[in-house]
Amino acid sequence: MERFTLFDVFFLPKSFYRRLGATKAIIAAAVLLVGLVDIMSPLTDCIPELVEYFAEAGYARGLFSVIVQIVIAGVIDVFFFAIPVFAVLNHFNRENEITGRPETFIRLIGIYAITHLIVIPVNELIYYFASGLDPQSSSAVLMLVAIYYYFIMRFWFAGVITRGINVVYGFNTMRSKNLVFLLVFFWNMLLGEALVFITNRFISGIMF
Repeated sequence: MERFTLFDVFFLPKSFYRRLGATKAIIAAAVLLVGLVDIMSPLTDCIPELVEYFAEAGYARGLFSVIVQIVIAGVIDVFFFAIPVFAVLNHFNRENEITGRPETFIRLIGIYAITHLIVIPVNELIYYFASGLDPQSSSAVLMLVAIYYYFIMRFWFAGVITRGINVVYGFNTMRSKNLVFLLVFFWNMLLGEALVFITNRFISGIMF
């Protein structure tokens, strides 16, 4: 039996990733969860316009538009992350018996979605706490918040995904783990910047 550590609190136990399923329902849940996270910020920034749109278009049409945005954002985010990462892992890990299997791809999607469940709530709590602070009297605290968002959060996010990948693929050497982390970290950083642009410029345009 594995010993539960503080590391498992932030990155989840290895046993969790070993039990992670590979059904089509995971793909659907991941798309909806990640899509909801992606459009949350753009929509909260335009609450007055959203209320006006619901009043003019009606509840059914407004709700349909929101769902469409969630699905589009989720599909783009999930698959633009998973497909390239999956391809790179398969290329450099051809001898592994699980390489290239559809179940492995679905588990990778599941890991990506679960990471959002771990990190995003903490992000929202910190944002809620920081939004009520006075910039003049709480500059030091706000600096720590900025450090979290620009550095700690990105390393944490990539670290959770990396641990899941290492367990699923059976990577044990430090070299392979470091390479996986670098792949996930930099690809996720580039993807994040692209998604911010897409959600703010294009996806929100479906509604307004």
